[in-house]
Amino acid sequence: MFDRSCEPATSAGTAPATRTGLRARRSPLGARIIFACDTYDAMTSQRPYRAALSAAVARAELVGCAGTQLDPQVVEALLDLLGSPDAAAA
Repeated sequence: MFDRSCEPATSAGTAPATRTGLRARRSPLGARIIFACDTYDAMTSQRPYRAALSAAVARAELVGCAGTQLDPQVVEALLDLLGSPDAAAA
């Protein structure tokens, strides 16, 4: 089984470099930005198999994934750019 870095994953679900304490290779900044933006767009867009999530729910999900699936600095910048969900509704 492979994780997103194309490194073989262990049974614990982590790449061997992470398991041995070596710092994992980071994706390019542009890729991390696109991934966070696409994640938000996917959550807030209507899909044939589910309704779109509200901006507030999508923001909470981004915050919950910051540091694990998403770069926390990118999430913070994205949330700053999106502004307040209340302002978007006005």
